[in-house]
Amino acid sequence: MNKYDDMDYLQLCKVRDNTKSPRELRIIHKVFKRKGYPGGVDFIDRHPNLPLAVSITSLLLVSLKPVLVGILQWLQIWISQ
Repeated sequence: MNKYDDMDYLQLCKVRDNTKSPRELRIIHKVFKRKGYPGGVDFIDRHPNLPLAVSITSLLLVSLKPVLVGILQWLQIWISQ
């Protein structure tokens, strides 16, 4: 039970619009879904760092691909000897 469970739809909307913390927004979103209210909180507001993390991960994978392929080819040659 949290402090948002006793609120109705309009109160939750007002709190959602004034809240900036992603953790609080995730809790508010769960209350929206639990009560069956339409809407909720946008995904990007609940997880603001996800696009940056995905971008950095994909950039690292793309830039390290030649190194990883070289290591795998070396291992394949070493194992086959």
